[in-house]
Amino acid sequence: MLSHIATMEVHRPRSLTKAVDRELEALLLKALTLEPGDRYASAGELANDVESYLAGEPLSAHRPTTVYFLRKGLKKYRAPVVAAVTILAVLTGMGVWAYVRVADERDRALSAGDKARREADNTRAVLAYMQEVLSSIEPSETRVRELGV
Repeated sequence: MLSHIATMEVHRPRSLTKAVDRELEALLLKALTLEPGDRYASAGELANDVESYLAGEPLSAHRPTTVYFLRKGLKKYRAPVVAAVTILAVLTGMGVWAYVRVADERDRALSAGDKARREADNTRAVLAYMQEVLSSIEPSETRVRELGV
């Protein structure tokens, strides 16, 4: 019987029931693996992983990937992360709104400046025309003594 237990292939707990989550499965598989080098080195290591599992922290039984640690952190600190993302979204929205307003005001100012330049050019053209007309009149050729505009 002991020989059978020592050599028996361990079945994945999730294949028997989906109620076991992946974290607990990783912990159990590491504790029950056949290779001594792959198991927990001591009962203290197993206890640390059990405590980490209960606290929602990363386990040493799980592969230490960045995605794994981020997922565990997001799960544990969900409320602060949601608050931070919400604040970031609001600040980004305010920045975009302010940029659009400033760009719109800039365009309006440039348009007003163009209109003012056109009006000034028209005024200068009329003034030059009037000066040319008035300077071309010879007082000796006119029948009236004074010329009024």
